[in-house]
Amino acid sequence: MRHARLSQLVLFLLAGAGLAACGGAPAAAGAGAGAASGGGERPEAAERTAEASSDDEEFPLDAPAVVPGTGITLRPPRGSDVLPTGAGFVHTRRRIQILVAETEGPASLLASFREQLLAGAEPEGEPETLSLSGVEATLGVDRQESGEVELERVWLYAEEGGRAVAVIGAYVSDRSERYRGLVRAALTSAVWDRARPIDPEQALGFGLTVEGLVLDRSSSSPLVYGLAGAAVPPSPAEPRLFVMALPVAVPASQRGEVCEELLLQAGPVGEDSVQDRHDIETDELEGCEVEGLQENEDPDEGEPESATTYAAVLFHDDGVFLVAGIVDAALRETWIGRFREASRTLHRVRGEEEDAEEE
Repeated sequence: MRHARLSQLVLFLLAGAGLAACGGAPAAAGAGAGAASGGGERPEAAERTAEASSDDEEFPLDAPAVVPGTGITLRPPRGSDVLPTGAGFVHTRRRIQILVAETEGPASLLASFREQLLAGAEPEGEPETLSLSGVEATLGVDRQESGEVELERVWLYAEEGGRAVAVIGAYVSDRSERYRGLVRAALTSAVWDRARPIDPEQALGFGLTVEGLVLDRSSSSPLVYGLAGAAVPPSPAEPRLFVMALPVAVPASQRGEVCEELLLQAGPVGEDSVQDRHDIETDELEGCEVEGLQENEDPDEGEPESATTYAAVLFHDDGVFLVAGIVDAALRETWIGRFREASRTLHRVRGEEEDAEEE
């Protein structure tokens, strides 16, 4: 990202990285379903009962389950598990993944959200119009390339009252004949409770503690921490910290060898802009971090001439996470230490109430 405009860097973090966590990026959706799913216990709200499961042998579905951090409840394919890092479900044997993303805000934000959903996809036939909890919705099928693998996606999109939701099911495209109907049945079982607050930390299953910043609750993915009361979208000069799960699996024995390579590939700090780097190790985490400087050759009004960028790859149990931060370079001394401290606070939040009750 040499000499990239700072506004483009912000879009990378908000859009490209965000969609990888919520289903727009094919690498996070189908071919990597097993790697992305990891382990972990399912929340009580998503536990299945045999009595409530579908007895339709053509399209067998589990009981209705709440998708954490979102307003969606749906019936996933029978045998699915809740993603421990992300808002959705994974059927490991069939390599089917269903992901949910929600956002709320001005019309321009919703338009960008829908644009990201469809980016890089080749439609399969004409989309359908149907009803999602009384709201007109679009159901489409498309295909995307993910490295050497082609994925097929069935997706459902709706917006109402300044809030939009996308439900995406993905699988390897050569299994279309077997899985398209099953995934469609799961998506069309969805119920959308627009009164339920969006909770990005519950959607991801993890959170940070960031001095001076608060959680942005306008979107389920990625986690964004910004200044209290900041505009949407925020000023490019304002400090922001982003968190997303990476759809990769790295054996513990190889983490030290691949950490920085993975970080420079996935994060916003390019090799030629690195100014500082460190290893990270706590009782629960290990990883690495880098700091960089992005020059803005032609800043627009409100944009700084340069920005300090921060990125860390963190390994927590079986999960791999990217933490990325950006702030006006003139504010580096205030914020770079806070970014580093925050990355070391990554902790599991989903299921905390149940754990506390058991204790």
